[in-house]
Amino acid sequence: MWEVLGRRKRIRKVPAYLQNYALLTFAEAVSASDKDKWLEAIQDEKDSLEKNQTWILVNREEALTNKILTNKWVFKQKDDGRYRARLVIRGFEQEYGLNHEETFSPVINSSSMRIIFALAAAKDYRIIKFDIKTAFLYGEIDEDIFMELPEGYKKTGKIC
Repeated sequence: MWEVLGRRKRIRKVPAYLQNYALLTFAEAVSASDKDKWLEAIQDEKDSLEKNQTWILVNREEALTNKILTNKWVFKQKDDGRYRARLVIRGFEQEYGLNHEETFSPVINSSSMRIIFALAAAKDYRIIKFDIKTAFLYGEIDEDIFMELPEGYKKTGKIC
């Protein structure tokens, strides 16, 4: 019917900023042809979360009136071919003002970056790029945030 009217189906394009991400669900990643690399990346992330004591498991009743947020695994293949899995909490599910005060993401100002590059060029310094895998884990949170146990963890009936 659509073809008769001369209308075409919409072609979905992945936005440029998502080109390096593997748009996979957890189930797809652990059953893909390169699942061993994804499983290793997932285990690295789980080890980092455990090492940094990111959460404790509590009974669901402890959340009281707070919303229990969900989470999602995000998969990316880095420029150097490494596989990276990150667990992200879906903070957009929070109701503003109830269980959080502000959102802050430390990012360098572009003017500061230009100054750093200019100084490096003037002093003939070498600039290298590196990835701090667990940088976000060092932030302090002054309130309790509750999250469902992520995929890939043994379900115990508890929440994070």
